[in-house]
Amino acid sequence: MPIFSLITSKLPLPAVFGSKGVDHARGCAQTQVDLQSTTTKSSLPQLPIEVWEAVIEAFWTEEFRRYGAIVQSTQQQLAACSLVCRSWTPRSLYFLYKWLKLGSESQLQGAVRRLIITPNLAARIETMDIQCKSGTDQAWVTLVPLRLPKLDNLQKLYFFGLNLNRRYPIFYEAYRQLHVPELWFWYTTYSRYSHILQLARATHCTRLVVTETHVHRPRAFLPLGRNRDLGRLHIGGPSLRQIHIDSTWADFCIASQHWTFLSPALAALTFVIVDGGKDTEPTLFGEDSIVWQRTINLFLDLTIHNTNLQDRMEVTIWRSMRNQDKRDIRDILVVSMTLNHGRASVSFGKEIMATQVIIFLLSGIATSRGQFHEIDFPDLCDHEPDHATRPVWTLIDDALVHPSFAEVEVCNVVSDSTVAKSPPSLEYGSQRKCPHDIYRELLPRAAAIGRIPCNPSQCGVMPTQVHTGNTGH
Repeated sequence: MPIFSLITSKLPLPAVFGSKGVDHARGCAQTQVDLQSTTTKSSLPQLPIEVWEAVIEAFWTEEFRRYGAIVQSTQQQLAACSLVCRSWTPRSLYFLYKWLKLGSESQLQGAVRRLIITPNLAARIETMDIQCKSGTDQAWVTLVPLRLPKLDNLQKLYFFGLNLNRRYPIFYEAYRQLHVPELWFWYTTYSRYSHILQLARATHCTRLVVTETHVHRPRAFLPLGRNRDLGRLHIGGPSLRQIHIDSTWADFCIASQHWTFLSPALAALTFVIVDGGKDTEPTLFGEDSIVWQRTINLFLDLTIHNTNLQDRMEVTIWRSMRNQDKRDIRDILVVSMTLNHGRASVSFGKEIMATQVIIFLLSGIATSRGQFHEIDFPDLCDHEPDHATRPVWTLIDDALVHPSFAEVEVCNVVSDSTVAKSPPSLEYGSQRKCPHDIYRELLPRAAAIGRIPCNPSQCGVMPTQVHTGNTGH
């Protein structure tokens, strides 16, 4: 049988596409028929099936590497490959169903039929993407775990546009059938934190992400309307190890009043603060020392419940900001608190240094129950502070010598965590200023008690040359 012979009338098209996807796939397959009719049998490429399978696999790999997901056009092309001939079908379906996308009840029914008639196909599904259209009935979403066969290798479950305020009564009970390591919510509508966390407990996920869809860096979208009370934020669950929640500053302030800790396995908690608009934000971002005090106390509670001090545990606050052209959005580090091998450290982002936010943060640390062994400051060699920010640096210096920071052993200077840099000052004859000298000039009182020593691995100073105090090298 020629390698391009078609059996479109006998092979059902995978049901993860709409009617347009079916037409496109069969159109691609029909093109192969036209090519075959004008080509003699002897001129057809008689290549081993392993070659064609390698081509299909390379196509999937390139698409996933470029986008990190499978787009609609890729699914249509894989569907067309599955219709070329019987020998192409297994490999095409293997990649087609690694990432299963469902957008309606009809697509769910088609996927169920395909999984039933194809042995071991359900075991190939690693990611399931449930896309809900706004304004449509989402009752079929509850049926997904009830109708699909057992998905033993499912690793990620994505929800797009899910409205948890209109969920069916058996929604959570139905999803107890699925055990999935990662649970993602994009463009999700909910009015209580418990709507999200209850589904996380039902699926026994280890990683929970509540965010907005974005190609490179996800950001938040929480359509809360006028309802500002999201209820108690019970952080964690029996198996949760990583939690990522995007929130406005107003919602973060409210959540900090009553949040509770429930998971001894939690290793990473991340909040991304997004712009909620001037009408929804009661205070400027970060200018509330009580909120930072609660955040530090939350980190302390997490460290107390961390039974294995060899594990790394981290609480990080980011802020999502638009560039000057208001087109691109990037996340900047605000503060990160880390417990590593029994030692607690706190790191500050470069963008908040010499701003009022750092003052409120230090005030929150001073009034909290937390004690840190190290403080990590960002490298300021690229843009040294100007004279107008001197009063802020004086307040930072006063805070570091306060008795509340008596447990601090050293203040480190670290490079930007988002860019891998080698220390330029290690090069012979480099004119780059020592990053510790900058901080010793800005914080003379902290330097005088030996809090800002040089780090040989960063500024190129040999251990015998390191001095404490305000003397530099």
